Amino acid sequence: PGDRYLSGIVSQEIRGTRANQLRLDDTPAQISAQLASDHAASQLNLGYLTHPRSGGRAEARGEGAELRSDEAVAIRGGKGVYISADARLRACGRQLERTGLTGLAEVINNIQQHLAQLADTHGADETDNKALSQLVKHVAQWENGSNVERGAASAGGGAAIVGVDAPAGMILSSGDNIALGAQSHVDIVSVGNTQLSSGRKLLVRATESISLFAHKLGMKLIAASGKIEIQTHKDSIELTSAKRIVLSASEEIVLQAPKVTIISDGAQAAYGGGRITYQCTGAYAVKAATFGYTGPGAGDPGVLKLPKSEAAHDQRVRITDLNTGAPLTNQRYRVTMEDGQVIEGTSDANGMTQVLKSKIAFGRYTLQALYD
Repeated sequence: PGDRYLSGIVSQEIRGTRANQLRLDDTPAQISAQLASDHAASQLNLGYLTHPRSGGRAEARGEGAELRSDEAVAIRGGKGVYISADARLRACGRQLERTGLTGLAEVINNIQQHLAQLADTHGADETDNKALSQLVKHVAQWENGSNVERGAASAGGGAAIVGVDAPAGMILSSGDNIALGAQSHVDIVSVGNTQLSSGRKLLVRATESISLFAHKLGMKLIAASGKIEIQTHKDSIELTSAKRIVLSASEEIVLQAPKVTIISDGAQAAYGGGRITYQCTGAYAVKAATFGYTGPGAGDPGVLKLPKSEAAHDQRVRITDLNTGAPLTNQRYRVTMEDGQVIEGTSDANGMTQVLKSKIAFGRYTLQALYD
């Protein structure tokens, strides 16, 4: 009698002891539903979640919904997946109700565009905003073409994107490794601060260039211990300031090169090739307690031995059907590489091209399917 509010269906495994069940619990103020299979303890639990009820009593486990299994769980949507912690009480609104996500996406896109304009004005590397702008457009047009946004003006929807929205914050953690990667772009933008901290090393690698830009309060590079090393292995180093450049050291400052030239307004000093040349348009004064003139001496700046390397492009591409995603086997193709190479071939049994090699690291390319 204590379990009189329970109802449902329980099946029996043929020649086995396991079961599948649909359990409905209509206990006052504790209603719930469960669709479950004993295989891998796979369950969909809805409502007022409890451990199995006995004698009318059950230990609470939480409230809401739970999908769990001892094996793998997949959530798949051919036209995108939206995960949100933004409440829509009593299931109000649309399936893809995403006002917060869309609004913030537009804000961070505008921030990136504005900072890109400032950086370009001051000579920093150009910011490529096209990928982020396209992604924001996909979010805005997500429902286009569905039963809530029909018509010719609603084209371009249903992009296979994943959107995650958490108004109170989001934490992503792992006891091992987290990898974040993209075929084209990774954009990280915040309205406030963006902070990177590492318990050990912070390593940044780029095959082309690294560009840093601060608009208002400058930059600081500080090492509490250890050296700061700045090197260029094939080109020059330039330091430019609108006001002063100050070099300070508690022990010594050494300028070392085969040739050193110091130029100021109306005066110049040149050192190199075993000679020193001073020149000026006005008076030349030397002040010293004593002055010693002896025989010749010399200096040796040493020879710098800097490493050399070449980054290269070396990868294969899988050719797939745009509609089904299935690999296209024995498909003739033409690949045009960024360095001008044109490579033709036929895909293998897995739809893979031959290895595409180029001296331009991660070079861009276009692939064209060929037909007779």
